[in-house]
Amino acid sequence: MIEDVVEQLFQEIVSQNNKRTPDASATRKMHLSIRKLLMDTISVSAQIKHQHWASIHKNKNHYTASRYSNPDITYRIHIERIYEPLVELGYLKEIKAGLFTDKERYLTRYEATPKLIALIDPNEVAKLPVHKPVISNPELIRVRTEVDGFKQLAEYTDTPQTVEMRNNVKFINDVLSKQWFDLELTDDEFEQLEKRMHHRSLERNEGEGRLRLQDRTLYRVFNNLEFNEGGRFYGGWWEMVPSEYRRKILINGKRTEELDFGTLHPTILYAQSSSSLKGDAYTIELRPRAIPDGYSQIDFRTIVKRAFNAMLNARHELRQPPRKLKLKGWGIKWDELVAAIIERHEPIGSQFFSGAGLRLQYEDSQIAESLMIEFAKTRGLVPLLPVHDSFICHHGYVREVEELMVKAFKKRFGKKIKVKAKPEASKQGYKQDETSLDELLSLNDMSHELRLQAFWETTRTNRPDNHS
Repeated sequence: MIEDVVEQLFQEIVSQNNKRTPDASATRKMHLSIRKLLMDTISVSAQIKHQHWASIHKNKNHYTASRYSNPDITYRIHIERIYEPLVELGYLKEIKAGLFTDKERYLTRYEATPKLIALIDPNEVAKLPVHKPVISNPELIRVRTEVDGFKQLAEYTDTPQTVEMRNNVKFINDVLSKQWFDLELTDDEFEQLEKRMHHRSLERNEGEGRLRLQDRTLYRVFNNLEFNEGGRFYGGWWEMVPSEYRRKILINGKRTEELDFGTLHPTILYAQSSSSLKGDAYTIELRPRAIPDGYSQIDFRTIVKRAFNAMLNARHELRQPPRKLKLKGWGIKWDELVAAIIERHEPIGSQFFSGAGLRLQYEDSQIAESLMIEFAKTRGLVPLLPVHDSFICHHGYVREVEELMVKAFKKRFGKKIKVKAKPEASKQGYKQDETSLDELLSLNDMSHELRLQAFWETTRTNRPDNHS
């Protein structure tokens, strides 16, 4: 059992330091830190050759008491009494020291060693995400502002608005915590996904790129202290996987579908301008004069959509296309594309280059909050998994979720909006719930079944009697 491993590592650390056993409070915090490091470093697939690094804060300032700090995760215990001893004992290996400069910042990177992985039975590794996660940042309502070109968390004073929002997120998280979400992938496919996520994080220099199935709760991130920009929900592992993998998401072992609002932000802007969006928002008069190899005329719509969103998000006119917008090979210039989009959307032209994107994120986050709460309350605590402007639901609730999405948008903006389902998952067979644990343990390529069984056993929760 994982707790046996945690206790073994704790005893080794205490023995290494030749000190008396810590008091009850320190012992609890040390166990918590060990468990956190295990959860952060061991991959779902548990294959040594596919382990990827995790990251850790080694700056004391990160552990200073604030609304964003966890009092149980302290510098003295987490770094000095747990992390560093585990490195010395050969259970963790530091890959790259952290960097904090005016031009570049990243955390210290480390990984689990074969010595640590060997302590855990492979079947226990597969079920590791089922264990209650150790949350470093307990704050559910966060404000992240830009300082010297870098995003950082900002302190704020609670108001009735922030208290209500926090309580709403707590309710949503309580619903999510009673369910299990997984991916219907074989062990080999899990390894491929983890490798892809890791490489993507390196290319973008974003996060760790780890698949953390234990991350099943949410928090909201605002972009200003007025709480009217941003506010989207983050924290769920399903938001981090490449979009095509979301078709493989399971809720309590059952297939899901993803529904999203069609052209959400353009439709909101037209509704707020007392006009109506006619036709496809991303179809414009301008046509490409050439088509790059490997692309088709249809792909130009994606170019227009990305340009449209970049123009909404920018707070000043962009003289050059955003770095990720590749116009080369299409035979058009950036200023031509900008002019064509503004001409197509003359009723909302003033919104471009005004920073409207973050305000629109606030609008769609408010809709998301109301949808998740209403659906959970009306359907007996059944969850919706948000992905910004789309929602993943048990396949049996598609029609109800679609109706709720249309209703929620009309209630807020007085207009109808189209809701569409994304391509559903490939039809694959499922083992029935009555499969015995012995049978499950013999299924090397069904680790999601192992986790689901372990989840029901761990939570002692009756399986929900919902759509099959």
